[in-house]
This record gives sequence, structure tokens and C-alpha cells, in this order.
Amino acid sequence: MADGSCKSCAGGSEAWNDGKGNYEPTVKFILDQFNPPPMAGSSVPVKVSNDGRALYVAKFNDGKATGDLEAWSLSAANIPTSIQWSSASKLDARANLVSTRNALTYSEGRGVKLQWSRLSDDQKNDFLSGRSDEETDQARLKFLLGDRSKEGSEFHTRSSVLGPIARSVPVYVGKLNQSWLDSTSDSTYANFLNRTATRTAMVYAGSNGGALHGFDAITGEEKLAYYPGALYRTGHGGYHDLALVGFKHKTKYVDGISNVKNVKVSGKWKTVLVSSLGGGGRGLFALDVTDPTKLSNANRTVLWEFTHEDDPHLGYTHSRPILTQMNNGRWAAIIGNGQGADATDATAGQAQLFIVYLDGPGGRWHLGSWDRLFAYQHRRRHPGESQCVIFTVWG
Repeated sequence: MADGSCKSCAGGSEAWNDGKGNYEPTVKFILDQFNPPPMAGSSVPVKVSNDGRALYVAKFNDGKATGDLEAWSLSAANIPTSIQWSSASKLDARANLVSTRNALTYSEGRGVKLQWSRLSDDQKNDFLSGRSDEETDQARLKFLLGDRSKEGSEFHTRSSVLGPIARSVPVYVGKLNQSWLDSTSDSTYANFLNRTATRTAMVYAGSNGGALHGFDAITGEEKLAYYPGALYRTGHGGYHDLALVGFKHKTKYVDGISNVKNVKVSGKWKTVLVSSLGGGGRGLFALDVTDPTKLSNANRTVLWEFTHEDDPHLGYTHSRPILTQMNNGRWAAIIGNGQGADATDATAGQAQLFIVYLDGPGGRWHLGSWDRLFAYQHRRRHPGESQCVIFTVWG
């Protein structure tokens, strides 16, 4: 861009400079985050607000098994000067977390409030695993939501409710910059831009405390905690593990990379966030983050989840989903199949691309609501001949 900044379509930037190619002040600040305290780290890249006044830095601390998302003020020279807020501190200071948090999950094909009565039997079995009292007191579920009354006795002691933000990169969502769509003849898009121009800016980041968090970009208050349905397990790595005494965050949960874009889904323009689970699970999820004031509407906010149970060729995907409009006019998330897939057919183990349509399955997933492309490698027949990977449509 002409001003030297590197803005992303999510309304933020991958890095920040002074308009003359000088990244040094911000880069030095980022590197400094790796030093104090011991064993602490900072997710890179950071994100910068639309107006260039705030820098958002995601952190993790392996020693304490906690994380944080901080907002820092930027000077005119783009030097971080003072901390505006710490999301971990904000969350820990909040009263009655169990009853006041906007915590959502995915159960039996739809978004629901994260409440015991809304969970399926299989999901309840995650919290019940090895603890019979859970049926009556739901203590593990309450721990997940922020209750700390059993820490140090029955459950793991946390120094903060917010888990490590390790590989997930913060995504800033304000007034989105998708200028290439401005030329569309669809007047509904211009109306959509006008409606969302003054919405509350948000920052989203996944944590290994089990959730994708949405924070108010100005105040740092958590407005959303989404606990993916794909992460319920009765064995190792389920949500119940987070409460175990001596638990260390070696297990991944929402450790993937998100992408956000204005898209047209089922005839309506929306701002949609799609994220993989990284090493946490074999799946993707999509959320409607158009209006931060309506994030508590679970059925509206949670669009879908797509997992290895829908297609066993999907493994642990670590790349950032690409959100784009296909030549058939539908918007889709495109991502590689990753590693550790369960498929056993003739294409198992091959590099593949998933095209998951953002309008979802309209019920259970079926062929046509997603496509899979598989690759085969062209072998060299003569010295010096180039190799290429060819993707062929499957389905």
C-alpha cells in the first residue's frame, strides 16, 4: 500500500511501520516480549487496530500454563508506549463468571449456550469422565467457565482463567477493508458496509484453555467464549483434562489460525470468522461475528462445525483458512487436509484441499456442501523436467 502499512482484510495488519519502511520500534517491542518473565512467549504476528493507535499482543506462559491478550498504545512513531488493558486481568477481576460469561458451544448440529442441560449425553460424558459427582454439581463445567472454588483441592490451580494463546494469532474485526467488493453492482453490500461502519471493534483469539475468545477492542472485556463441539472427548485431551491436578498446557485446544471476511451467505452479507483447531483437533468452525451486540444468540452466532467425523480425510490442519468466492458464486473456506487423518481409502495420505461452503450443510453434512480436491505428483520422466502437483475434483 502507498502508506507503507500492511493491512489485512480483517481490518488489522500483520506488522506496522512508520510509512517509511521502518519496522524497528514495533519489532523490538515484540522481541522484548520473549524475555521477561522466564518461559513466557508472545504470538507473532501481532495485530494493529484500524486507526493505528493500538497494538494487540497475544501471550502464553508455559511455566504458569496461562495466557493473555494485551492492548498497547502506539505513539506517532509507532512505538508501544503503555498498556491499555490485559484481557486476563479483566477476566480474573470479573465477578460471577459462571453466570455472566457469554459461553457458547456446538451440540447436535447447532449452537447452544454452554449449559449442562444443553449438552448431549456424549458431551456430558467428557465432564463425567472419572468423576461421578459431576452429574449433580457440574463442578468441572463450572471450572471451565471460570469457577475457582475447587482449585487447589480437587482441581488444578490456575494463576488466571485465561489459557495460553500460543499459536492462534489475534484477529481484529472493525470496519473491514475489502475494497475490491466496492465495485460490485450488488447494492446490498453498500448497505451492509454502512450498517457495520460504526460497530464495536473486537479482537478474537483462540486459547489452549479451550475457547475462541472475543474481546472488546477498546475495553478488553470478553464478549464471547466459544468452546468447539469437536473438542469434547472422554479420553485424553477432553475438556475435563483442564481441571486435573497438575495439568500442564501441553494439550492443545483452540490452537489454530482464524480468518475473517465479509461474505454473502444464503443471500445475506455477513462478517464470518472461520478457524481451524490446529493441533487441538481435526476440524473447522464458522461464527457469524457481524454484530458484537448479538453474539449471545447462539443459534445465530454459531454457523457450523466441520470435522473428521464428516470426512475422515480431514486431519490436524495448521494453516489459515482462505475465505473466497468460488466460480459457482458460493463463498467457501479453503484449507489443506493436514496430518493424522483416519481415511483408509485409495486417496488416504495424499495432499488434499477441502472446500467447505460457508452456507453450511443445512442439517447434516453431505457431498455438495463441501468438495475435496486431491493431489498427485507428476513424476519426472527426463532430467531437468519440472515436477508439479495437480489437484483434481473429487465428489
